[in-house]
Amino acid sequence: MPHALTQNTLIPGVILHPISGTITPGSLTAIMGPSGSGKTSFLNALAGRVESGDGKRKVKLSGRVYLSRSSSPSSSSSSSKSSLERVKGSLPGSAYVKQEDALFPQMTVEETLTLRAGLKLGDKMGRRGREDVVRNTLEGMDLVKCKDGKVGGGKVRGVSGGERKRLSVGLQIIDGGNDIVLLDEPTSGLDSFQAERVVRTLKRMAEVEGRTVVVVIHQPSMRVMSMFDHLVLMAEGRAVYQGPMDGFEEFAKETLGGTGRGGESLGEWMLELVSVDGESREECVARIDKLAEATRVKTEREVEEIIEGKRVVQAATEGKVKPARPRVSVFTQVRLLAKRSWNEVFRARPALIIQAFTQLATAGIYGALYKLRDNEAGAMDRFGLLSLIAIGTLNLGMASSIRSFPKEKKIIKEEREQGLFSVGPYFVAKAISEIPVTTFLSCLFGSVVYPLCGLSPAPGKFLGLVTLHSVTSKSLGLLVSALSPSADTALALFAPLTILQIIFDGKNLSYENTPKYLRFMQDLSLVRAAWRGLAINEFRGLTFSPSRGGRGNKGKRKTGDEALEGFKVEGEVRDVAVKLAKMTAGCWTGAIFGLWREKDGYAEMEEPEGEEGEEEE
Repeated sequence: MPHALTQNTLIPGVILHPISGTITPGSLTAIMGPSGSGKTSFLNALAGRVESGDGKRKVKLSGRVYLSRSSSPSSSSSSSKSSLERVKGSLPGSAYVKQEDALFPQMTVEETLTLRAGLKLGDKMGRRGREDVVRNTLEGMDLVKCKDGKVGGGKVRGVSGGERKRLSVGLQIIDGGNDIVLLDEPTSGLDSFQAERVVRTLKRMAEVEGRTVVVVIHQPSMRVMSMFDHLVLMAEGRAVYQGPMDGFEEFAKETLGGTGRGGESLGEWMLELVSVDGESREECVARIDKLAEATRVKTEREVEEIIEGKRVVQAATEGKVKPARPRVSVFTQVRLLAKRSWNEVFRARPALIIQAFTQLATAGIYGALYKLRDNEAGAMDRFGLLSLIAIGTLNLGMASSIRSFPKEKKIIKEEREQGLFSVGPYFVAKAISEIPVTTFLSCLFGSVVYPLCGLSPAPGKFLGLVTLHSVTSKSLGLLVSALSPSADTALALFAPLTILQIIFDGKNLSYENTPKYLRFMQDLSLVRAAWRGLAINEFRGLTFSPSRGGRGNKGKRKTGDEALEGFKVEGEVRDVAVKLAKMTAGCWTGAIFGLWREKDGYAEMEEPEGEEGEEEE
């Protein structure tokens, strides 16, 4: 499987030099080397997951990957020999475990595996069958004792780092269809005990289950190194050794001469031998060149001997890695993902308590300041209070959702690549899981502010409008979150968007004085829509007596409709509710599009330069 990886920028460079080699089934292979030696790049090249780059940087991947296939006994004698399947793109039947665990912290270990089993096996296996799969995975990954513990991560306390890593592995192989498992530094950040447990689990997968396990690992202990069957040692983007783990010392002595490592540990001696020291760079580079050339000659000869006389068949996959398609129905996707989102929301109790306290405190402040009366001054106070409610609801709604997706995008991108679900069902599940909390908090706020301030006695529509406005505000926050590349970007957009909503609310800037090319902004203002609905609900049917010392016709009462006309507010509450619902739908559609466009582009594996494509039978 020769590979070469180059990067074209203002100055072209080579990330990986041509590498050839073989990895056998049932083996545990370590890819080792100093930092920056190309370990992860090589693993990504094997997996077909080399990012193609952006406008300023283009990455080119060339090489050939073969999978050995044995012909069935019923094959004719002319084709009874084993075959090699040429692969272009992702390795079929492979699982890829990234260095950083992409997990939801509030879920338990068992719930996480159960969800994955449902998304991978739900429509083709019954509940009891899925439970058996989850139980077997828990046992195989040595996770039975911690199955009821939260996954944790970040500020959420949960299981240990080693248990999280074994969970990440279990999630990839839970459907049993992965003969090849590729892992990028699974022991990174773990203590020696946890690292050993992770590698022991991988060793069992290789020996007992017959999987091909390839691991990028950095400076393992001697006990961990002894578990590996095969070693690929990297330096400066080259393979400087490929063979049995215990064969490197002899190979180095034959190639370089010398007496070997003496009393130094194998891992430290190995890395020192292939590292480049700034003070003796030429000597180090010459040593690496000798090892790399000897390895190249040896491995290319081995690969040629394997390929010679075997039948090469059509590639299983062509070109770039393409995300797999979901395996379960849309309804199943929404149901399972909504349950996960529900758990993430309701188990984050500190955040819920803070939100509830904020709503109560805000309602209490309004209640302390506003004692509404049925006079002209009370009418103006009503307009002011309703405006503050509309603005406050917008702020709280957006603030609670504007950072949602940047935190989850890494997880969602990986799950989508595996074909677990589509963007639409994921977003709908997340959005609807937020509605019960939004409704509760809105009703909590409304039930306090309504009697304290003395609003007109028709609370039903008021609570409905506040709730709908809160849902729309959260939807706007989700839209900004989905379109933003990071949480910092989303937060930076929060203030200007809020200011624009307030400026164009219909009170601060009249329609006549608004520039013609900006008048459409009033129709897009959530604050204006919500304030109009609340005002219509509040003022219809009210009458106001003249204020003492006020100007105008003394003794003449003013109706609520006349007050609404003064602010050019017309229509019905139903019209406002429909408009808010349409705004919510628009935000959802935009957010789905924003999430859909978030996907990696992987480089297509090309033919090595100077080589013609093979004729495939």
